[in-house]
Amino acid sequence: MTFQIRAIHLFNYQGERHTLPFRLDRLNVITGASARGKSSVLDIVSYCLGSADYPVPAGVIRDTVAFYALELETSDGVLLVARPAPQEKRSVSTQMHLSFRGGSTAGAPELAELALNSDVDSAVQRLSLILGIGDNLTDVGGGSRRSYAATVRHALYFVLQAQDEVASPDLLFHGQNEEWVPQSIRDVLPFFLGVVDPFFVLKQDQLRAKERSLRALQKRAADERAISEPNDRARLLAVEAAAVGLMEPAGDMTQAELVEALFGASRTGVGAEGVAPVLGDGLLGELLEQREGVRTEHDHLRREISRLRSLVRYESDFAGEAGEQHARLSSLGLLRIGNEVGAADTCPICDSILPDPVTDVDQIRRSLERVASEIQDVGDELPRLQAILGENELRLAELADRLRLNQLAIDQATATQELFASLRDQSLQRAAVRGRISLYLESVNREVESAFLDERIAELAAEIEELRADLDADAAAERLASALSRISHSMTDFATDLKLEHSPAPARLDIRNLTVVVDTAGGSYRLNQIGSGENWVGYHIATLLALHEHFLEERRPVPRFLVLDQPSQVYFPPDVSFDSPDITDDDRDGIRRIYTELNTFVHASGGFQIIVLDHADLQDDWFQDSVIQRWRGEGEGLVPASWVR
Repeated sequence: MTFQIRAIHLFNYQGERHTLPFRLDRLNVITGASARGKSSVLDIVSYCLGSADYPVPAGVIRDTVAFYALELETSDGVLLVARPAPQEKRSVSTQMHLSFRGGSTAGAPELAELALNSDVDSAVQRLSLILGIGDNLTDVGGGSRRSYAATVRHALYFVLQAQDEVASPDLLFHGQNEEWVPQSIRDVLPFFLGVVDPFFVLKQDQLRAKERSLRALQKRAADERAISEPNDRARLLAVEAAAVGLMEPAGDMTQAELVEALFGASRTGVGAEGVAPVLGDGLLGELLEQREGVRTEHDHLRREISRLRSLVRYESDFAGEAGEQHARLSSLGLLRIGNEVGAADTCPICDSILPDPVTDVDQIRRSLERVASEIQDVGDELPRLQAILGENELRLAELADRLRLNQLAIDQATATQELFASLRDQSLQRAAVRGRISLYLESVNREVESAFLDERIAELAAEIEELRADLDADAAAERLASALSRISHSMTDFATDLKLEHSPAPARLDIRNLTVVVDTAGGSYRLNQIGSGENWVGYHIATLLALHEHFLEERRPVPRFLVLDQPSQVYFPPDVSFDSPDITDDDRDGIRRIYTELNTFVHASGGFQIIVLDHADLQDDWFQDSVIQRWRGEGEGLVPASWVR
């Protein structure tokens, strides 16, 4: 997955463009004096990625820039995201532009290309999908808060570090000082770590719905069993029907023949007095017609649910089997899938040059990539099928409840009809007997229906057990603890490389308090209990690098870049040269360790971009090679001097 910054484009009110290019998979340093617009780069990135406010500071940039554009390298191609400055008397612009461009060779965009084609909320949703954030619901732990979907905006908590955050002893993540953001970070971090089911909340709702359906079906089955009577009831009805002339005497009929004869009797006319209109247009007739309609819909929906369950099982079996086979091959590490060094003439095991190219290596690689793509498609489709299945099962439970209520009404109407038995009028007696026969025949149909009920109850019980296993809170907690343990181990390694205080004592991420804790022999200390700005900056960087190391390894949908604003601020004042005699050797070594660690991480990751906005300007060759902008001379800065004049 790729999601890095190719360039930032600024357009003034005359339509002129100024471009700030970046290098992919590299350390990018913008160094310069104060008040040149370095920190605004971070604000522009946030604004173009759908911020709810207009974070660009008041002054030259706001006065001269009419349109901001962010050019992103994504897995789907080059994406252009643009947003105008707010119109006069408005605090923020709610419209944006999103479009894919012709590829990496496409030239810089013109202002005319940036037609507004999306509102901010829709743009955030689309950006999230492009980043790889599929449908999800965040578990908020109950209470009055409502579940919500994690988006690209939430991913920025772990991507951006403003000047007042990177060296803060109290703030570890971007925006942590804003209301509700700390709780939001706690909510979404397990999702971005990949330790929770993205459909945990949806499955919770499905579990509740299935449990309600199970209770309704169990009650219905109990009611049906209570209604059912011995078969001798059919013979008694046959005697009554023969007595009033609705059928011939039953004699030695079998049960099946008896039911068929009663079925014919229920459709025999009642005589000149004509009670049929009473049954057809009256309450009982309406109830029977309603029952027939509901049962038809119920049967159709039951068949549809059966088809959906088969499809879900098929999709799940395919994803599981294909994923297992893909994981077995990939985990061997013998074929470097997605690595540029895996050419056909290169041995996939030892990287030696083969005298005869082996085409099978490329074929296997392409096959694995195709399987991975198919698994991703199934993973995207399966939750939607499960959601539709859950909705249909809720509807099936509603129909079952309607049938139950309808039956109660029919029973009541039939009880009233039984009063006709005391009447001497032959036609009314026939109508009463025919009503009882119809009711009995309904119970015969319910016996067949009860067999389906028992089968469906067993299926629902199995589905409920499977959902309960998926929602096992203990298992989820273990996965989170495991991920945090691995991240903490990496944090400790990074802290050791940076020679931070208390290292190599174990450092860990405290997700509840959103801080770093260092466990020493003398006790455990939070970040704000550890002195020195050098430690605060260092543990910030150790935490962020450890998190992104995890995101990269687990292929999590988090942007593949990190923006740091002035990490050197704790070592020397903004306008003091790195070589100034006022700067101690220890301070020089400290800032050099930070940049060395950042540069090493970028090269080791093989697909990550770090952008640093800073005053520091080290003379090391590798650092100078990382500098993409140097704003120190007169008129040099984010906004061209000609725009200001």
